[in-house]
Amino acid sequence: MAKRPRDPRSTASAASQFHTLRQIPSIGPAQCRQIVAVLDADGRGTRVQQRRDEVHGEVMEHLQVMDLPAKDPASKVQVSYMSVAGVLQAKCNACPLFHDCLRAIAQERDNQLTLVVYLDECTPGNVLSPDNARKSNLTYWTILQLPHIYLEDTWLTLSVSRTSEISALRHGMVTLAAALLRAVRAETVSGVPVELSGSAELLFFDRVLLLADHEGLRAATGCKGSSGMKPCLKCANVMNTGYGNVRWHVTVAEPDITSFVPQTQNSLRAAIDHLSTMPTKTSLGEAEKLLGWKLEEASASFLLAPDMQEWCELDSCTFDAMHALWSNGIVGQELGYWYTALRRKANLSLTDMRRYVELGWHGVGRARGINLLSLFTVHLWREGADFRGDAGQALFVLSICVQFSEDIAIGLCADMRREHSSLEALHRVCLCVLETKRDTAHGSHLARLQAEHIRSFAAVYGADKVRPKLHYSLHLQQQCWKWGRLVDCFTCERKHRAFKRVARRQQMLARFSQQCLLELASAELRSKQPAKRLLWRLDGRTTENVDVGAALGATAPATLAPRALGPDTISRGDVLIPSPAEAFEVLGVTSVDSRILLLIHVLEPADLHFNTTRSGRSKWTRASTLRLHAVHIESVASAPRAMHMREERIGNTTHIWLLE
Repeated sequence: MAKRPRDPRSTASAASQFHTLRQIPSIGPAQCRQIVAVLDADGRGTRVQQRRDEVHGEVMEHLQVMDLPAKDPASKVQVSYMSVAGVLQAKCNACPLFHDCLRAIAQERDNQLTLVVYLDECTPGNVLSPDNARKSNLTYWTILQLPHIYLEDTWLTLSVSRTSEISALRHGMVTLAAALLRAVRAETVSGVPVELSGSAELLFFDRVLLLADHEGLRAATGCKGSSGMKPCLKCANVMNTGYGNVRWHVTVAEPDITSFVPQTQNSLRAAIDHLSTMPTKTSLGEAEKLLGWKLEEASASFLLAPDMQEWCELDSCTFDAMHALWSNGIVGQELGYWYTALRRKANLSLTDMRRYVELGWHGVGRARGINLLSLFTVHLWREGADFRGDAGQALFVLSICVQFSEDIAIGLCADMRREHSSLEALHRVCLCVLETKRDTAHGSHLARLQAEHIRSFAAVYGADKVRPKLHYSLHLQQQCWKWGRLVDCFTCERKHRAFKRVARRQQMLARFSQQCLLELASAELRSKQPAKRLLWRLDGRTTENVDVGAALGATAPATLAPRALGPDTISRGDVLIPSPAEAFEVLGVTSVDSRILLLIHVLEPADLHFNTTRSGRSKWTRASTLRLHAVHIESVASAPRAMHMREERIGNTTHIWLLE
């Protein structure tokens, strides 16, 4: 068949023309573009891919690049980051909620704010097929005083760096963390000008809260962490287990927080000065292990940088509660020990645990939609090993295991009582941490509950089984008092999903980090929350009901909806537990005379003594006759909520078990 000549008047798009020409092997991309340009007289549309400054024009002007020293003295490693001052103004312009909240806290605190910087490593792919070539360290930032800090829109991406790029740096993560903090300090030290509601304000970041898991803090500071004799960068006298008794020192199994001697800037400098006097590499390595610090890395870190003093120092380092407890933390460790004892002492298996769940347990509240049986599989539970679930799975499974231990395990094997007591004590600690996130007043009980758990754990499993993570968690109360709120990484872990989506699309590893940073920053500025986002409002399909309106004393019909959105989400089917003597099911949400009310069915306590003595677990009854009540949503929105629920019909009464 004869080839048809190309018609210059063709209406095909430039992109389709380009790809048609690319089918000819002897013609390269540059030549294809030249041909397309000739065929299109006006020259428009001859590019088949947009330039980055067109796609990311709004954030390109805030992109900064710095060259950091590499291990090879003759080369540099280029690191990209976003200007905090520039992105702050852009976010205020883009998001009404962010703008209004920032204006409110600036007025309340006389423009003196606290910056939060979070460091974490993220691997695209999945557990079975991790993409290590795109494994990266992500740095996010926010402002501590923002009321909606638990929303992903509040956290903004500062930097993205592939792990291989960090490994090429002299001193690795220490150099990157110090450089990023120094860059932020340089552009904010004299204040950050921000236009809020038409008036210019000068905001100051007086301190920095550096949030990370213990591995992130170790990598960023030059601390040896759990590989040293002194695993905690915040304590000068806490030792790892296995080093015997040393005068004036305690181990990580010490439950009394008053026994800890805080590490200070002066004591850190003294330790580094001592390390610098070591004459040989062997003596230096031994001294580093004993003191818990690496000479070169700590000397290059932000901790000892003169321009960081009183802005980002040792007490700025903050242990993350999520990683200490739920993400490969002490919850996973203890669940593994408990399951091993369950198998060996009580001769119970995963099959028995699954049968217990099938008695009628189901998720409510934040666990709604979770398949509880998926939490009890051989992939997550193995005898002699830690529970292998992620942070969310560890959070959801703990309360069920505590209830199973009391209902089944202890009845079959009295020797399981000590394991049960330790697991129950850990559950109380976790509940207290979650409640402290909502209200810092609950943090006053945290140290006592943690001490009770450590004693129970050491009594049954041995003090030598206590890991440094358990000690790190003992700093949560002090951190909460210092900063005025308990901040954790759950929100940023959710943000990692956006990075994983972006990372999959990037083919050129040479520009991977910068391209991911631009993609994430652009998406953050496109995301807009209305100014009324934190005000309660109805959500979902609404209906008008005259009878409900009349019952509530309104002249107009009541508007009914399945859920309410605001600072949180409350949905039909949620169970709120304000006290051991009071609980209710949410039947719906209504708006009457501009008031948002919850329509509830009040539950009666079936065993008040049980409800009072079993933290996070309670028994109730539901009468067969519906008793409809209405309460203002603000009065109960902060009440604890059930996570799991089981119902059993006995006569005319329904008995209900609730787990938080």
